[in-house]
Amino acid sequence: MKKYQRILQATVLFLITGTTAQAELKNTMPQDEKVLENVTVAKVYFTAGVNTKSVTELIQVIDSLNVNYKKLENIYLYISSYGGDMDSGYAGYWAVKSSHIPITTVNLSTVMSSATMIFCGAKDRQSRKGGRFIMHPPSITPQQGAFQPDHFMTAGRNLKGYIEQFTEVYKECSRYSDAEISTLLSSENDRKFLLPDEAKEKGIISDVAAQIITAPIAYYITDDDKSD
Repeated sequence: MKKYQRILQATVLFLITGTTAQAELKNTMPQDEKVLENVTVAKVYFTAGVNTKSVTELIQVIDSLNVNYKKLENIYLYISSYGGDMDSGYAGYWAVKSSHIPITTVNLSTVMSSATMIFCGAKDRQSRKGGRFIMHPPSITPQQGAFQPDHFMTAGRNLKGYIEQFTEVYKECSRYSDAEISTLLSSENDRKFLLPDEAKEKGIISDVAAQIITAPIAYYITDDDKSD
C-alpha cells in the first residue's frame, strides 16, 4: 500500500505542475456511514479528453478509493474518450495499473489514441456491445511559428518517446506482434479501428459487458466547458 501511495503521489505532483485548474468532478454516494464502510464495488465514469486536469482527477479518485474503503473489492472504470495528451495518458495508465484494488476498464462508446493507454492499465478489460477502439500513431503540435533544425530534432525525440510508450502498453494488452505494433504506430494509414469482437480476438478485451454495474459509490469525470 505504501508503495502504491508513493507512485500515485508522485504522479499527481507531475500532473499538476504548472496548472491549478481542475476537470469537472462529481460523485454520488450514500450518506449512511455503515453502508460506506461495507462497500465492495465502486464505479468511475471517465468521459473527458485526456489532459492534465482530467487525469489528475482520475488519479485522485483512484487514490481516495484505495485509501478510504477497506472492503472495496473492485473498481469499474467506464471510459468514453477520444484521447488527447500522451504524457497524461501514460500517467493514467500507471495509475490504473498500480491500483491496490483491482480495476476493470470498460469501453462505454469510444476509446481512442492516448485513452487506450488508460484503458490498457487494467488486467480485466471489457467493452459494451457498441464500443469501438481506435489505435493510431502519436502526434505533436508545434508551438513555434517557424521551425529550426533543433526544433525538428526535439520533435523527433518526443515522437520516439511517445512511440515507445504506446509500444510498451500495446505489447502488454494485445496479441499484436512487434511488427504489427510498429506498423500501426508508423503511419496514420495503418491505424486500427476495432469493434468488440475484433478487440476480443486481439486480446484487448476479455468480454463484452452485458450491462453497466450498479454501485453505491460513483464518480463522474467530465470536461469542464467553463474552464479557460
